[in-house]
Amino acid sequence: MAAAISPATVAIMVEGVQGEGGVTPATPEYLLGLRRLCDENKLLLFMDGVQCGHFRTGRFQSFQRILEDRPNTFLPDGISMAKSLGAVFLSAPFGCGRHTRTCLARELMEQHSAVHRWRVR
Repeated sequence: MAAAISPATVAIMVEGVQGEGGVTPATPEYLLGLRRLCDENKLLLFMDGVQCGHFRTGRFQSFQRILEDRPNTFLPDGISMAKSLGAVFLSAPFGCGRHTRTCLARELMEQHSAVHRWRVR
């Protein structure tokens, strides 16, 4: 993953569980390594919870299931939860972690508020 980072890279988005061709969860080491890589390169780390979020793994988000033996060791900067809540990506919640003040989701909501009748505070 480190080799794919360029000066134009601002974020990495990863699914906790890959569903194409079977069910393949990420390892704890992989997720923790991505967090470290993003921190070292000042990148945002987003979790895609569209397919495997919202309790589909027995926990609210897949990373919580994957890292259940290592609580409080991992927090993504954002989580997409569209399909698991029955909506589309731009109109779905996108939770923010440590970078709430610079969250891209707020910009998305502001840009699309007229279309989706959101009230952004």
